[in-house]
Amino acid sequence: MIVSVDDFTGTDVQKLNAAFSYIRALTAGSYEIKLVIPPRLYQITASVNATGIEKSNWSIEADGAVFHGSCTGKAMFDFLGSRWFSWRGGVFVGDETARPSVGLQYGRCGDGAKSYDCQLFTYVAFKGFYSKAAIYNLGAESDTLIHVYIDNQDTSATSSAIIIDGATHFGVTSDFVETPCIGRKFSCIQHKHINCNYRKYGSGPVWKQIHTNQVECQGYMVTGGSHAVEIFSSTPLDEIGNTGGLGLSFSVHVEFGAGPNDPAPASAVKFSRGDVDTLTIDGFKWHDIGNHARNQVFEKNDDLLLVDIHGADIEIDHYLTPVKMFSADTGWTVTGRITAPKLDLASATFHGLVYVRDKAGSTFGPGMQQIISPEGFDIPTEWKAYAPAIDFGAGAGFTIGAYQARYMKQGKTVFWRASVHITAIGTGGLAMQISLPPGLPCMSGHGNEGIGREKAATGATINVDFENVTAVCYPSHVAAFTNGALWSMSGFYETA
Repeated sequence: MIVSVDDFTGTDVQKLNAAFSYIRALTAGSYEIKLVIPPRLYQITASVNATGIEKSNWSIEADGAVFHGSCTGKAMFDFLGSRWFSWRGGVFVGDETARPSVGLQYGRCGDGAKSYDCQLFTYVAFKGFYSKAAIYNLGAESDTLIHVYIDNQDTSATSSAIIIDGATHFGVTSDFVETPCIGRKFSCIQHKHINCNYRKYGSGPVWKQIHTNQVECQGYMVTGGSHAVEIFSSTPLDEIGNTGGLGLSFSVHVEFGAGPNDPAPASAVKFSRGDVDTLTIDGFKWHDIGNHARNQVFEKNDDLLLVDIHGADIEIDHYLTPVKMFSADTGWTVTGRITAPKLDLASATFHGLVYVRDKAGSTFGPGMQQIISPEGFDIPTEWKAYAPAIDFGAGAGFTIGAYQARYMKQGKTVFWRASVHITAIGTGGLAMQISLPPGLPCMSGHGNEGIGREKAATGATINVDFENVTAVCYPSHVAAFTNGALWSMSGFYETA
């Protein structure tokens, strides 16, 4: 079935809305639907409603079409809640004065329970100005972008070329469906970007992501003096406990000067705090054939205490004056392989089990340690499991099922996390008390608060206070005490 925008009447936005409404109303069994957007200029003065289309194998062909977006603070095309579609061709142009927030957004909405997944974009270009991002993925799974070009000339520090948001963290909005998405955050996985060219003027990252797994990005990134990729930490929603992602792979060339006055970027990758103080990645590949970072390749924001990278596969061929591999902060743990023949790793402040080849030709074989860290740090700093005592204070009749508790010590700082499954509730419980690792009490007056969430039933926030030898966990709502509840908490404190 072929549908054309010219089959409908009205303004450009009205025609597009009518075409998407027609497709949305087709019977559930309809398939192989093609929407043709003829080649010409379209004035997008309001957000186009392409939401909630749950067909199989439907496509949009927009070769030669140009979409001029003058819908201030809105998404030009809104595909939230739509699935299994492909888009080919066309050029999006964000107006400088009536600046749209997003060129095209897609992904989950409402309770996120349905499969709003499997989107394919090929030979699409985004130019002009977008106050948030040219492309915004809200928790969609299995999306693929091939030969996509983005040139976002917005110079704000809060905007990007592309955002992948698995935690509804960056404030996406819609005129048509409920946001934020409140469920199935763990499904923001399998994102493939092939031979793409992403550019961002001024400050702000080219690529921004949170709570995102299984990323594969191959292409070119040009940044306006800040950094190319920014990865945010988020509360883990699985038993693995990753706060930064699983299976992140970038094979890119990081260039500088997206705008005419933009300097070289400060770093290629920046790790930042989302809602937890530690960022853990299992499986991180960064292959950069020409990195123009002026300060360091990898940067840790001041509000993160620890970046913990397992299974690193890092290759850097630096074109400029050698800089540091890692920023001068403490709090790096890296395991894996690093090859950087033009960089000097001797100034790096990280430690872990690594195979290294740097400018000096240093080599550390598998199982050997390269340790460059302040005196007093435990080495290596791996998460260690222990068996805690768990009770509910004055509460009675509570039954718990599976649980786990882990810790990692660096100097006098203890990083801690735990998850507990409540199988049956009792009475009188106001908090859950979990014993801290043996021999590592919280120093009086030196406790730090942690945070967590009940993630199986209510989503209630949990506050954690470290008191001597106990982590006291208080839920934000009594509903967190319910049969089948799963509490997951993390935090840190200072020990003797």
